[in-house]
Amino acid sequence: DYYFPSLPVEQELFPAIQDFDFEIVLHDVSPVLDFFLPTWTGLNHSILHGHFNSIKHAITFTGTIPSFGYRSMLVDTLDIEATTINERLHFSVISSYLYAGDSMIILHPAIKAAIAGDSAAVDLSASNFNGNSYLNLKTLFTGDSAGFMVKVLPSDLVLNSNRWNVSEDNFITYSDQRLRFNNFTISHDDQSLSVSNVNLRPRATNLHFDFNKLPIADLLHLLKVDDFNIAGNLSGSMELLNVFNAPRLQANTLLSDLIINEVSVAEAVVNVNFIPEDDQISAQMLVTDASFDIRATGSYFPRKTEDPLNFDFDIRKFDLR
Repeated sequence: DYYFPSLPVEQELFPAIQDFDFEIVLHDVSPVLDFFLPTWTGLNHSILHGHFNSIKHAITFTGTIPSFGYRSMLVDTLDIEATTINERLHFSVISSYLYAGDSMIILHPAIKAAIAGDSAAVDLSASNFNGNSYLNLKTLFTGDSAGFMVKVLPSDLVLNSNRWNVSEDNFITYSDQRLRFNNFTISHDDQSLSVSNVNLRPRATNLHFDFNKLPIADLLHLLKVDDFNIAGNLSGSMELLNVFNAPRLQANTLLSDLIINEVSVAEAVVNVNFIPEDDQISAQMLVTDASFDIRATGSYFPRKTEDPLNFDFDIRKFDLR
């Protein structure tokens, strides 16, 4: 008798075919959220079901989340749907309502995306309760794990029945804590908001905002603030420094043609300065006309743990007649 030991032979492994239905049901996740994510609420009785096929690289699923909350935000009835068509993943999340605190209600907020390779077309849509403010924002994302670029495509941006436009050839890039805005302006007639960069450095983001006659009433009409109405125009500039690490602020703004609860105020000037050697943000406000003379000055020290904010108000004239 001869003994032949086992000899290694070449083996070809065939990938396992995965073709199955799946279903995920969440009954009561409150104890889990209370322990791990105490600022989250909802998600109870959520359901997700679909189908996956590994040969076709295809997945399809639909689901419903009855409610979801984070801090003061609450989303009601969130419908989720995804499917692959021609190796492109189509994904949508649509809600009935989104509540932000007790002053803002957004109707039918939705995110729709078509993802393929290193690009994604993403659409955002929403409306306010009266329907006079809404958006259908169309964007195109491209990039990889090192960074991405987003371009705002022609979109519908309507604020208090006025249509706003985004500048052509705009794009935004992000990589390694560096956010850059290029040719980015939102405008309506002679009113505009522009965003650009200042003091470009590696791994740092400093943003510059230019305001030109921004309508305060249009910006604030989305908020329901009882017994408080304000109108006027905001002009000037603001810089948000070191956005991703200990952000600081400085601004030079003018509020003109102010009307507060039907009381006219000629203008208000607000200046904010950052003093880096003291890590101090100082602010001054001046409201002056025939009926008002109000002055305020103060400082904010972000790194202080005790008494970081100090403000002085000097009201010399305040005539509401």
